[in-house]
Amino acid sequence: MQSTQPTDWHHIWLCVKSFIEVLYFLSGVGIAVAAWKALDQLRLAKDQLTTTKDIAKATALREAVKLASDQLKFFADTVLPAQSAAVAKYHEHQCTFLAADPVQPGNNSNNPILSPSQLGYSGGFSGLFGGSKTETAPFKGEPTRESLTQPPGGYQTPSPNFAYGTGPKESLNKEYNPAAGKYGE
Repeated sequence: MQSTQPTDWHHIWLCVKSFIEVLYFLSGVGIAVAAWKALDQLRLAKDQLTTTKDIAKATALREAVKLASDQLKFFADTVLPAQSAAVAKYHEHQCTFLAADPVQPGNNSNNPILSPSQLGYSGGFSGLFGGSKTETAPFKGEPTRESLTQPPGGYQTPSPNFAYGTGPKESLNKEYNPAAGKYGE
């Protein structure tokens, strides 16, 4: 007869537990190796993107130089000969419309340019923009409103208390002394 020995479950559990702990340890090492490989892949991707960007810049520069060269070739082959032909015809027909203007400043016989005194300027830098001249005109009415983007009636009417135009320029340099009761009025 064969004798059966009872199964030692505790011993089996200890063996399985040891095997699982070894697997757990090895999985940590495996995860660390996978993370290192992933970082290496990221570095390779970054290098590839940098190389691609450099290639794109070089290609764009090459295309820009090629376009400039094509435009210069067109200018040299088409525009310059056409200009030379036009200048030759200009001289052949003895045209003068491009000649220098014979009008000289100060020559009253053929000078279309008016002098400042002829335009009403009487001197000085301060009087350049009208100074203290008074210019008034009667208000004849608002223009008719032709579109909705123009202001409505009454918005362009000047106050009846003031003249329509510019008055004499007052000095902006007025005394301001609150202690003495003077507030630049």
